[in-house]
Amino acid sequence: MAQLRIPGPTPCPPEVLEAMSRQMIDHRGPEFVKIMQRVTDKLKQAFITKNDLLVLTGSGTGGLEPQL
Repeated sequence: MAQLRIPGPTPCPPEVLEAMSRQMIDHRGPEFVKIMQRVTDKLKQAFITKNDLLVLTGSGTGGLEPQL
């Protein structure tokens, strides 16, 4: 007999549910640019660098896919 082994059910914090109920933002709009800048700045602090930092958007394995 095959078994499907997935985690769950997992409780979801109220603040996450509230955030998910908001309207989606345009990934090419000014609000997204501000969010990405804030995330990039914090990642630079976490990695202790002032160099350029590239944030890849995609699936979890997207950064591992070969670029042809």
